[in-house]
Amino acid sequence: SVSWRSTVAVIRNTFLILLQNIGQKEVKLRLKEVKERLKDGSLTLDKAPVEFRSNPEVVLGALTCEKHKYVGRSALNFASDNLRSEREFIRRAAKNNHLILSWASEDIQADKEIVLEVVRECGWALEWASEALRDDLTVVLEAVRETGCALMFASEILKADREVVLEAVKDDYLDGRDGSALKYASKRILANKKFMLEVINLSLIHISEPT
Repeated sequence: SVSWRSTVAVIRNTFLILLQNIGQKEVKLRLKEVKERLKDGSLTLDKAPVEFRSNPEVVLGALTCEKHKYVGRSALNFASDNLRSEREFIRRAAKNNHLILSWASEDIQADKEIVLEVVRECGWALEWASEALRDDLTVVLEAVRETGCALMFASEILKADREVVLEAVKDDYLDGRDGSALKYASKRILANKKFMLEVINLSLIHISEPT
């Protein structure tokens, strides 16, 4: 009868909802376990269930404790590709991994707001910014202020920019390649005697400053 069929349908739907709720609870419990194990170091992202590698919180948890766990690589190598274009995830991940721009999607690498945040923390990240942003005065200035030798990744035009190069040489860090940031400036600006006098004066001021 119609009444009997209706009763069966209600029971069936109730049962399906119950199964769904049980499934959701199991997923939450597994997610909690994965987060806890990533935190205590008993699990690494490459060994975590694939379905959790697209979860921003899981991947961020892996990034915060990834030192010495992924030989020659990063936890990002095992994260889901869908996170490459997630602006908020990239922004948060950058605080723990400055290589994030090398992994991010092209639209993120061309996102001035995101790139500025990253290069302020790590000038070297300028290497993975879009071509247009490596030719952006604001972005490049922020990068060389943090790491003078980031000048090597600036556009040829900005390698010849007086303001950029002077800002870069304020950083006396030697990059392990026999020189400071000045070696990455364009030959044209290095041939300018007036500019080189400015560099020398800037160096003398820096040397005379108390440490």
